[in-house]
Amino acid sequence: SIARIEKLKSYRQDRFMAVPATEARAKKEREDVQAVVKTICDLSVTTLKAGPPLVTTGRTTVLFPKLSKLAEKIMIEREELDEAGWLSRLFKEISLEPKIDLYEMDLNIAQISASAQAAASADQTVLFLFDAHIYPTQKDLLEAVQAASQRLAVVLLRDVYDVDYVKDGALCLTNYGFRVCDIEAVMRKLFSPSAVPTH
Repeated sequence: SIARIEKLKSYRQDRFMAVPATEARAKKEREDVQAVVKTICDLSVTTLKAGPPLVTTGRTTVLFPKLSKLAEKIMIEREELDEAGWLSRLFKEISLEPKIDLYEMDLNIAQISASAQAAASADQTVLFLFDAHIYPTQKDLLEAVQAASQRLAVVLLRDVYDVDYVKDGALCLTNYGFRVCDIEAVMRKLFSPSAVPTH
């Protein structure tokens, strides 16, 4: 067994040579890993319901859950601890300055009404939904926003079960998670007409 291993190693000697640890090497390894993560995330974005892709003109409302409130229970990435600031920077990269409304995981009637009004006053709305099949008020939020929106994209941040509540005509995507890389990949697809199937 050892002889076979040594024989295999002899074919790839450079692979088993110790490489000095340098800052340049560490930087390249980080960049390589980030490139692989980006590729995986881009390939895993799934369109659950077809609809019109979003545009980079007009008024946009973004409704996003307060993930920072979960930080005491689960790991929330640094960027997502400042949801509004991070989302503003993310949308600015595609030349959009949306109205960003953060909502509680468990909303009250006033918050749902305010979100619906924000959607009604926009040309397009992006609703990031966390778990409407677990939080009934998020299902109420979705229904109110669907009724009020002119153009709607729903991004499911966790399970795909919530797609059952999304009406036909609204674009619905998921990347099966709420990590920064997942959401960034969804954003790249949301605003790419060639990447999003339509009716």
